[in-house]
Amino acid sequence: GPQQMPPATVVHNSLSRPDLLQIDAAQRVEARRKLMVPESTRIFLNVARLERGKGHEDLIRAMTQLSISDWELWLLGQGPEERSLKALAQELKLTDRVKFLGFCQDPTTHFAAANLFVSASQLDSLPNALIEAHAAGLPIVAYPSQGIPEIVDDPQTGRLCSEPTPAQLAKKIEEIIDSPERCLVMGANAREKVQRDFDREQQNQQFCRIILERASPDSPEVNRT
Repeated sequence: GPQQMPPATVVHNSLSRPDLLQIDAAQRVEARRKLMVPESTRIFLNVARLERGKGHEDLIRAMTQLSISDWELWLLGQGPEERSLKALAQELKLTDRVKFLGFCQDPTTHFAAANLFVSASQLDSLPNALIEAHAAGLPIVAYPSQGIPEIVDDPQTGRLCSEPTPAQLAKKIEEIIDSPERCLVMGANAREKVQRDFDREQQNQQFCRIILERASPDSPEVNRT
C-alpha cells in the first residue's frame, strides 16, 4: 500500500528572551518613571512591523470605542503602513494617545511599563512578541488567528475576540482593564504558561526526542529495503 506519512508533531517556538520573566513590581515602577508615564494611565502595547495584515488599523479604531479615558496605545515597529496609520490616528483625533515609537532593539522597558498587550494580527503563525508579552507578565487581548490560541489561554491569561472587529477588541480590553486584580492574576498565569510551554531547554529536548524516535530502527516510518 501507499507509504503512510508520519504523524505531524508540533514543537512551539521557545521564549528567546528569558530575562523578561524577571520583571518585577519595582522594575515596572522604574520603567514608568523612565518613560514618564503616570501610574493611572493604562498602557496598551503592540510590538510588530507596521505592515498590512498585522492589524494596526483595527487596534487604532478599537481605541475610539473605549469608555475609559486615561490610556495610551504604544506601537513599537516600523514599516510601509506607518504614514497611513499616522494619518488614521490624526483623522480620529488620537494623535496625543497613539504613540508611534519606531523600531526598538530591546523593548524590555516598554513591556515593564505596559498594562496589557494587544494584537489584531491575522498574519502571524505563532508570534514571538506574544510569547514575550506573556513572559513579561502581561495579559493579552488578540484576534484568535493562526497559532495565537496556543499562546493565549482565554480567560486565564488573556481574552480572544469572538470575531475580528475593533468593537470586539474594545470590549475584551475593557473586560480585563476594569480590574487591576484580574490583570495581575492573568499576568501571573501568563508567566506560568510561558515557563511551562515555551521553555527553550524543554523545546530543544522535545525536538531532539522526536528526531531520535523517527530515526530509531523500530520506528514504523523507517523505509526498510
